[in-house]
Amino acid sequence: IRTLVYFLSCSLLTGLVFLSVTSFHPQYADALSGQSQQSTEGVRVSAPGEGITIQAKEPYLYPEAGKDFYLSIKLRFHHFPSQSDRIFVLKNFGSDGSGYALAIDSDGKEFRPVIYWSNGKNRGRWYSFATIDLPEKEWTEFIIHYSRKDILGLHVAQGSQLISLGGYNFKKAMIPTPDRSLVIGAVGTASFRGRIGDVHMYLLNNDIPVSTVVQWLAEQGDVSLLLDAEAHLLSFDGVSKDTSVYRRTVDVHIDTRDEDAEGQSKSKRKRSKRSNAEKTKG
Repeated sequence: IRTLVYFLSCSLLTGLVFLSVTSFHPQYADALSGQSQQSTEGVRVSAPGEGITIQAKEPYLYPEAGKDFYLSIKLRFHHFPSQSDRIFVLKNFGSDGSGYALAIDSDGKEFRPVIYWSNGKNRGRWYSFATIDLPEKEWTEFIIHYSRKDILGLHVAQGSQLISLGGYNFKKAMIPTPDRSLVIGAVGTASFRGRIGDVHMYLLNNDIPVSTVVQWLAEQGDVSLLLDAEAHLLSFDGVSKDTSVYRRTVDVHIDTRDEDAEGQSKSKRKRSKRSNAEKTKG
């Protein structure tokens, strides 16, 4: 694997942030050809309130002590605010402030991912990562990972490149425990416009390095066969259902236009489409 590593000169409170760019391993190029591409058009988000809500139920959608946690999500941004803004793309907060979130700080020219991470006990905050290019109308995969060594990291996959945006070593456990639903898109916010693709979440209890898991997530999407994953917490197919063994309920919030008998558009109205994979065949 060819790797270029750039060390940022700034020092942050909880650890050193680094940036690395990795080309996908040529060994997997043929076997995985086409598999890393988004298989569907995903869920469209074109107005405030649109997106998806994945209902909470045990096991909840958060890390556990002694296990590695991975959250992978594919997003396609259609346009960005012209002024400085924080674009929320996913969030999962508990009533005590414990939880996590992913957002993009943007001034219209630079894009800096930020992650909220807190255990709700006066510990945690927003953590900034290295700036990235975010081309409009192209899929970008964000991979959040929190290791059993209490290190929070973020990778993005774009085209043939896997980019590490840095990490924070918390020194001791800081595990969010929100028991709320996971919200993705513009539900409750106004800024994100684009499409939501596949979402995967894992809890792993093995010795496979984070870098290996992240690369397989970026290349193949589903790593459960490779890792014999103890808990594949979530596998949203980019349409309307969770295909993991937990069959979580997915609410898709979209706007639709109805046509009358003469083909003229009626006013836009909000529709919430609930899909429970337990009731979905195929």
